[in-house]
Amino acid sequence: MVTATPMPYYSVTYNGNGNITGNAPTDSVIYITGSTVTVKGNTGNMTRANYVFLGWSTSSTATTPTYTVYRYTVSPASFAMGSANVTLYAVWQPVINGITLTLNTPATVTITSGGRRVVQFTAPSAGTYDFESSNCGILDPMAYSTATEGYILDDDGGVGCNYKFQRTLDANETFTYYSGTCFENPSENGSYTVIVTDVAKSGSNSNGGNGLIINKADEPLTEAKGDSRKGNELSKAIEDLTNDAPISENDLRELNVKPKKERFSFESEGL
Repeated sequence: MVTATPMPYYSVTYNGNGNITGNAPTDSVIYITGSTVTVKGNTGNMTRANYVFLGWSTSSTATTPTYTVYRYTVSPASFAMGSANVTLYAVWQPVINGITLTLNTPATVTITSGGRRVVQFTAPSAGTYDFESSNCGILDPMAYSTATEGYILDDDGGVGCNYKFQRTLDANETFTYYSGTCFENPSENGSYTVIVTDVAKSGSNSNGGNGLIINKADEPLTEAKGDSRKGNELSKAIEDLTNDAPISENDLRELNVKPKKERFSFESEGL
């Protein structure tokens, strides 16, 4: 009688490697040699004070991840299972002179020789948040996705020599970016402020500043202050704007609305 030898199975374990909050991912799949393992991101929103999460490594002391975790992707995204269990350790980069943002509280960013400062914000609740720097002229504050290269985070295209962008975050999720100066000013020194606000509570619509700011005080849209038009007429004009219908300067004057050129939006003076 021939007895079949059971095929060995292996597992993947994720280790937070010093995380303070959040949880390391779990993988309940059992693998055979040669099968594909899809590497997980920071699905448990791990954080560690004064550190930035970079990704995963099979070494607990690695400073460079084997699998780099971005906001929505991992690179490389997978690996072939070998003939042993695998433990993936979180790789953390220490933050030197980092800046921690607190909701609605301006923080000062001091730049030396055009360098970049790491900025972190942990969302107190799920929502969309505005990140905006002050206008600082020749210093031209910029926000970047990485410490060196990376793409620019600026929904309004740098209008006004500042930066402004939005991020939608989960509760207790930590968002990290790098605040510096325009890449055309590599030797500039100076300071500017950065503030983060909750879009839902501030009524902001950054998205490049596009949109219509209708009601700053959460008042019912029934009648424009200082105007005889009723809410339905105002709503019709708003609908025309959102549908890209042409609106004359006379229409804007009657609604007591003025174009806000620096943000390419419309803001009501009377609301």
